[in-house]
Amino acid sequence: MGVPRIGRKFGNTEIQGDTTGVIEQEVEKVPMLDEAAEVLAAYLPEDSRRDIMEASKYINVPLWQMLLGYAVRCHDSALTYSPFLLSAWEHKSRPDRERPCEGCHGPFQSKFPDARFCCERCAFGKLIELGHSDECPLG
Repeated sequence: MGVPRIGRKFGNTEIQGDTTGVIEQEVEKVPMLDEAAEVLAAYLPEDSRRDIMEASKYINVPLWQMLLGYAVRCHDSALTYSPFLLSAWEHKSRPDRERPCEGCHGPFQSKFPDARFCCERCAFGKLIELGHSDECPLG
């Protein structure tokens, strides 16, 4: 990805002058960066994870650099204090986890990370009269 800009903080020290080898030395201390990035990526919504993995391969950048690069881009764009947080992360869970429907209380999975209902009938309180919709995973 390149060398950090002069003056950017790296760890607890300010980088000044020639930075050749600084990142390589730091990476050697944490040999499992790729494995850690894979674990973190598993907690992303499916479409986000797929796009980031594809971009990582397309531009030939390790996944851990992609994830950390997004954090730096958030900082540079003054978005550090306004992250997008998924409710699943509050429970240290993945967004595609099975969860109970707030309407019928049946377990369901959804491709939408914060889905609360298994189908539109549960969402609008129509389950008793109409039953689950045809597209409902609990149907």
